[in-house]
Amino acid sequence: MRAGLVAASLIGSIAMVTSAHAGNDDEVLVGNRASMTGGAVSATVTDASAIWYNPAGLGGDPRDQIDVSATAYSLRFYSVPRFLSTTSGAWKDGAVTEFVSVPTQIAYVRRVAPGWSLGLGYFAPHTANFVLREGIGEGDVSGSQWQVAATVADVQHIAAAALGGTIAPGVRLGLSLIGGYAAITQSVSLFAAIKQEGQTAVLSSGTYFATRLRLSLETGIGLQIEVTPDLTLGVSCRTPRMQLYQDTDTSLNASSATGGATPILFAQAQRPKEAGAGFDLLRAGRGGLALAYRIGEGWVAGEFDVQPALHRPDIDVDRKAVLNARLGFYQPVLPSIALGAGLFTDRSPDAVRESLLGGGGDFYGGTVGVEITNAHRLAPTEPVDSLIFSGFFALRYAYSNGSFGRAVGNADASNPLAEPFQSAHGTLRVHELAFYVGSGLHF
Repeated sequence: MRAGLVAASLIGSIAMVTSAHAGNDDEVLVGNRASMTGGAVSATVTDASAIWYNPAGLGGDPRDQIDVSATAYSLRFYSVPRFLSTTSGAWKDGAVTEFVSVPTQIAYVRRVAPGWSLGLGYFAPHTANFVLREGIGEGDVSGSQWQVAATVADVQHIAAAALGGTIAPGVRLGLSLIGGYAAITQSVSLFAAIKQEGQTAVLSSGTYFATRLRLSLETGIGLQIEVTPDLTLGVSCRTPRMQLYQDTDTSLNASSATGGATPILFAQAQRPKEAGAGFDLLRAGRGGLALAYRIGEGWVAGEFDVQPALHRPDIDVDRKAVLNARLGFYQPVLPSIALGAGLFTDRSPDAVRESLLGGGGDFYGGTVGVEITNAHRLAPTEPVDSLIFSGFFALRYAYSNGSFGRAVGNADASNPLAEPFQSAHGTLRVHELAFYVGSGLHF
C-alpha cells in the first residue's frame, strides 16, 4: 500500500532524530574560580569545586568552606541556514533563542584531620531547554505545506563525595566518587501536505516523543605537586563511567493519505520501551594534566584533557577520542578584589550523526570574572580568627560552527512513494553568552 510505505518512511525518519547539543561535556563551568578562568584550575583549585575538578585540592585549604548560590544564566542563539527547504527550491532559515537558568553548584567541605578534608557537592554541568518551530506555507510552493516542530529538555545532575589531603610536603592526593542522573525529553512533529493542480496528492503527519533517564557512577583520583615554590603540577583522572540503570520510553506515530482515483489512508503507531539495571560502559574515562605558575598572589595555568574513544551502538554511545585545552589567569588587584580570565575548548566527544534534525559541533570560547572578598574578624576565643565571605561574577562566551541535518521536503506530487522529508547537510551555528553568580564562605 502506497500510503503505508509513506507512513513507514516517515516513522523511520523521525526515529533517527538526535538533538543538537547546546554544549558538550564541559558546557557549564561549575566552580567559582573555574567560571572566571575558563576552567583551568586543576593545578590550583582549593575551594569546594575541587570535588569536581581535582579532589587533591581539598587538602590545600586549612579552613572549612561552603560554596552556595552558584547559578549560571545562559542565553544561546542557534541558527541553521536553509533549515527547511523543498526539492522545488523554496527554503527558509531556522533560528532559536534559548534561555536557561541552572544552579550549577552547592558544595560543602569540612576538615576531618590536619591537612585532610572531606567534600560533598551537587553540580549541574549540562542543561538545555528549547523549542523550534518552522514552516513553509501555502503561498510558497503551489499550495503545498511543510512544517517542523521540535522541543528538547536535557539536564544532568551530579552528586559527588571526595576526600583530599597532604601526603608529603608539597604533595596532595584526592579521591572522589561521582554519581550521575541524566534526563532528556525530546519531541518532534513533522507535517507535509503536497498538492498537485490545487488538489492534495499526499498528506503525511508524524510525531515522535521520547524520554530517557540514566543513572551512572564513576570514580576519580587527583594529584597536586608543588614542583617548586612557584610551579604546581596537577593531574586528574576519571575511571570509565558505568551506567547502572536506564529507562527509555518512546512514542512514534505516523499517518498518511494519497489521492487519486482510489484514495488510500494509512496510520501506524509504535511505542518501544526499555528499562533495566546493569553495568554498561558510557564513557571510557578521561585524564587531565595541568601546570600553574604563581605570579605574586595570583597564577597563570594551562591544562589538557584527553578522552578516549568508545563505540557502544547497543546503548546509543558513539564517542570519538578528543583533546581539550584550557588557559587561565587569576590575579588579586586589591586586598579584596581579584580578576580572572580564561580561554577554553569544549570539543565534542560524541560522533556527529547528521540525521534529520540532528547534529552537533565543537565549542570555543573565553571567560572574564571578578572575585570580591570580605573578611570579618572574630573574637580571639573563636576557633578561627575570621569569616571570609566571597562573591563571584563571571561572563562566558562560546561559539560553535557544527553540522546539522536540514529538513528537505519532497515537492514531487507525482511520486507519492517518495519520503515526505529527507535529510541534507547543513550548518549549525551557536552563540552562547552566560552570566555566572556565585558565593562562598570560608570559616
